[in-house]
Amino acid sequence: MDSWRSLIWFVFGGWTLWLLYTLAGIVLCLSLAGIPYGFKLFTLSWMGINPFEKEISDRAPPLRRGFPDEFATIIWMFPWGIMAFIIHVLCATFFMVTFVRRDLGGEHLRLVALTLQPFLRDFK
Repeated sequence: MDSWRSLIWFVFGGWTLWLLYTLAGIVLCLSLAGIPYGFKLFTLSWMGINPFEKEISDRAPPLRRGFPDEFATIIWMFPWGIMAFIIHVLCATFFMVTFVRRDLGGEHLRLVALTLQPFLRDFK
């Protein structure tokens, strides 16, 4: 069942997520200030290929997070985070309404948490 879900995910949009996140990561890595954000996009691109069987968790408890992670998340939020949020919510709505696969819509909603706070959350 998981291999079929992964194949359906890849065919119905996983490859586009991988391609878009990878291309955006390459563009961001062209500047020195964008390298950390580009690397986060590369990790999100691997999550875009197969999000099943991966658990999203906090990187550290709220009191042990550093200022750079919080600051990087704020900078990430406005150009990239909001755009990724809109894309994942629209894809989730499409999958939920058209009954293609409800679990694919659920995975898009799970990816919303990771794309809004990539420096504060991680996947395993």
